[in-house]
Amino acid sequence: MSNHSNKLLTLDVYYQIAHWLGSRVVGWERSLQITPNGFDGSRLLFGFDKQNLDPMELFSHFQEIGGVPNIVSESILADWDRANFCYLAIESAVVSPENVSSATPEVIKLYLEFPVHLSTQVGEQLYWQPSALWCRGYKWRARSGKLERVTSYHMVPGATIATIPLLLPEVVTEPIFGSLLDRIGVATVDGEKKLDILYVNTPPQSQGVDLRVYDLNVAIRDILPCVQDQCFEILSISRRASVIQILSRFPDAMLGHISLGWRRPNEPYLTFYWEWDKEISLRE
Repeated sequence: MSNHSNKLLTLDVYYQIAHWLGSRVVGWERSLQITPNGFDGSRLLFGFDKQNLDPMELFSHFQEIGGVPNIVSESILADWDRANFCYLAIESAVVSPENVSSATPEVIKLYLEFPVHLSTQVGEQLYWQPSALWCRGYKWRARSGKLERVTSYHMVPGATIATIPLLLPEVVTEPIFGSLLDRIGVATVDGEKKLDILYVNTPPQSQGVDLRVYDLNVAIRDILPCVQDQCFEILSISRRASVIQILSRFPDAMLGHISLGWRRPNEPYLTFYWEWDKEISLRE
């Protein structure tokens, strides 16, 4: 069986799991990640309600693509009862020049979300709590079962665009992030709009921030100039057209998350997540 066929089969299994979960599934997102090594615009994610769901039954649906690595299943089982929600994602789902810049192995990601206590109101005074673990993500290669990384997402109560350099001092020296953060900062001027900021940590070297921008009403068309003006600095010219082509297909789609940071020193990444209609085939 060819590598391309394996890619399609993995995506089929991913869709089958979503179908099995049925009404538990809440929302779909597509994402595009840009790094100096290229881009991946063939990434999907959906959330699902885990209440009264047997995790072992969930794991059984991954058998066709190599199963869930033991180290992942053991950790998830240990935290399953205290988690309140889950997400399932796939990367490099369909490898083609239009979607992915290089033939990387498809990757499965399973996230557990935890309830967090962010603040306490005493009279008119609001007291922010210390940062709290909001989500933990497990990423492994389909079929081989190789664990790629375990990432922790900590909610940082009271954080703003202006305080991001306190979390990631290197942000101020990385020009590709500047105009984008400025654009998001403008969107948060209205005090009624909410921006949640997560600190993203993947030991030993990768770190970043994840901006939850659902409430800001920022569409893909709003960030396209930032992508063209700044983000292209880390992409070769031959790959820029493909990135714009992917984003331009969804100009009115609303952004849900923007993640940025470093996989390792001198290797920045930038990822856009947007609302997606799963009836739009990734194979088109």
